[in-house]
Amino acid sequence: MITAISAVFIGVCAIGISLYETSLIRQAQKGSVWPALGGGYSYSQDGFSYLFENAGVGPAIIEYIVLTVDGEPVEDWSQFFDKLGIGIGNYLVTQASGRIISPQSRVDILSIPPQENIDEFVPGSSRGWMLKFASARCMMIAGCLQ
Repeated sequence: MITAISAVFIGVCAIGISLYETSLIRQAQKGSVWPALGGGYSYSQDGFSYLFENAGVGPAIIEYIVLTVDGEPVEDWSQFFDKLGIGIGNYLVTQASGRIISPQSRVDILSIPPQENIDEFVPGSSRGWMLKFASARCMMIAGCLQ
């Protein structure tokens, strides 16, 4: 009788420890796929580009992007350049909203080849412009967090 009760007690303890270890493993897995999304720009003799980079170890989703000039949102890049009063000829735009950026990768959102007036466009020049974005941290187990 004592042996049977001892076996039941040991079994219950084993189940409790197993559940606790499972929760610890799940937390470790969540932390191991954390994205780190950031934005920045590159300006050189090759032109100008604005980019998003995921320096984390998990995928990142760009939910939306808001482009503003002097604090006012604009609809698209054409309106953006018009409001800045800069005649940019050729430029390449990549759709970013809803995009998934893989870990340790970058996506150029806007690329402008070398042009005479590109100096006017670089952040910190005479006009203030900003690109704001919202991202979701996606983890394999927990889904997407805001």
